[in-house]
Amino acid sequence: MKNKALRLLRAAAGRYDKICEAWYAHAGEELDLQLFLDMAEDDCLTYLGTQELPPVVTATTLAKLAFVHLNGVVQDRDYGVKSASYTEGSVSMSETYTTPAEQETAIADLLQPYNRYREVRTCESKNA
Repeated sequence: MKNKALRLLRAAAGRYDKICEAWYAHAGEELDLQLFLDMAEDDCLTYLGTQELPPVVTATTLAKLAFVHLNGVVQDRDYGVKSASYTEGSVSMSETYTTPAEQETAIADLLQPYNRYREVRTCESKNA
């Protein structure tokens, strides 16, 4: 499943080569998408309270979660720029910024469909 998620992440990144070049220019090291897939897997495991990913978690979800992390890191490297738009023929530019809260919301929204698969642990009282 991770291989499929890696392919989906590369496709979602779209400008994968440019992202890799930008990462190398800023960090001085190769971009490892596996790192972001591991972060996505950790998000799922923490959210679900399990030690292993259940089969219901799709490669698409992992790729989307990894892309949220990748996008956040790339934006941090680019001073937080979420998007920039330029109008041809005029010198105007519009920039918006992603906040950590927006990233957390994006992750929560992606994991929300898996609510029914969360493990709930209860503690029994010793006095009972």
